[in-house]
Amino acid sequence: VPASFADASTLVIARLVIHMVQNIVAINDPLPPPSPSALTRFHSRAPPNISIDAYIIRFIKYAHIHPTILISFLIYIDRFCAHHPHFALSSLTVHRFLCASVVVGCKAWNDIYSTNGHYARVGGVNLVEVNALELELLFGLSWQVISSDAILQEYYTQLVESNPDFSFV
Repeated sequence: VPASFADASTLVIARLVIHMVQNIVAINDPLPPPSPSALTRFHSRAPPNISIDAYIIRFIKYAHIHPTILISFLIYIDRFCAHHPHFALSSLTVHRFLCASVVVGCKAWNDIYSTNGHYARVGGVNLVEVNALELELLFGLSWQVISSDAILQEYYTQLVESNPDFSFV
């Protein structure tokens, strides 16, 4: 893959992010369930019927997200967990967290973005819930939704180095 995230294709970044997220979920799924006071809007009662990779590809196809938004999803996970140490990305939280991250990321990084109604349809979540998820994420990130190119590059480098199927050219 190219040395710079800015030169990598959306599908390459998607494969890297999917690999990382699947690993995180596999680590967190066996953990005991959170206490009721630790539940967030991102928690669902049961995992959705769509796989993580299919869900990410769906957002790429229908919400036209680009590499910066995909990498920002991982940054948002780290930032949210720093403020909410009892939160774990799992099969019960990953889909809603991704949906909220797409909404927030598209608004932060794109001059032109879709409506929350569009993101709700793509994500299979109703509009009221998407609005609430967006606010929960924004407040959980203390509204820090933009990252420098250096941070984006750092995350990209870590993604490539942690995936045995990829290397820099």
